[in-house]
Amino acid sequence: MNLSEMTIHGFAEALSSPMATPAGGALAFVTLASCSALFAKIARSNGENLSRFTRFSSLFMEFAKRDSESYRKISSSTVKSEAGALLREELSRAEAVLDFVETATTTPKPLNTKLAPDREAALALSLVCANTILENLDSNVWAFAGNETEALSLITRINFLKSRLAEYKDRFEYN
Repeated sequence: MNLSEMTIHGFAEALSSPMATPAGGALAFVTLASCSALFAKIARSNGENLSRFTRFSSLFMEFAKRDSESYRKISSSTVKSEAGALLREELSRAEAVLDFVETATTTPKPLNTKLAPDREAALALSLVCANTILENLDSNVWAFAGNETEALSLITRINFLKSRLAEYKDRFEYN
């Protein structure tokens, strides 16, 4: 399944299928790609460089594809070290999401006031998607990590990302 070639309707149908993927992670990444595109629109409106947001948008579409592939590999893996490597890849994707959320929360409000509700919606959705990705990763670590030491190492890093996300949520709610 190539997510970048699917229609919105086709993606919704794939989500509703009995298959394990795509699911919440892929949906979160596709939503983040859309949020990033909306931030690119705001940056363009403000006369700012929009390339960082267009890069994030492309990256998140690739992550949506990888998320589905990764879950299938992790859940069918009989070699725990392979699952650990895939979980570390998931963690690096989650770190990129938090980098985007940080960029989004520090982006100036749009000069075009008609885009202000779009910025707020994109920020709110980005925070929810980041939380979804971290919770999915947390669940996958406990279900598929090769050993307790590896699981605890990954969970420690996930908890650090969750604390960063909490800071960004506070920044969003109080601005």
